[in-house]
Amino acid sequence: FALRFDIPESENETLNVAEENVVNLNYYYSNARNKIIILNPHSYDINALEMYNILGQSVYQNQNPVTGNYQEYSVENLSTGTYIIKLYTDSGNFTKKVIIK
Repeated sequence: FALRFDIPESENETLNVAEENVVNLNYYYSNARNKIIILNPHSYDINALEMYNILGQSVYQNQNPVTGNYQEYSVENLSTGTYIIKLYTDSGNFTKKVIIK
């Protein structure tokens, strides 16, 4: 029994990696202030802001965030634990894991 297979020939093609649109946007949860802080120096349009617990349950939503260089959103009554902050912008969606102490 002969084991035989053909390797198809193809043209040499270069694989390209699409350049990512780098957005200078920083956001985090401030344990001292119990707020989500967004540093947005280029005033990108933020369409929505959501926060989830580690089980995927939504614990905070803001569908009409204010646009500007600096924003604070009060998030109270959250237990100690790990949460996910998700921002929806015209440049894409961004997620970050935060720990509340």
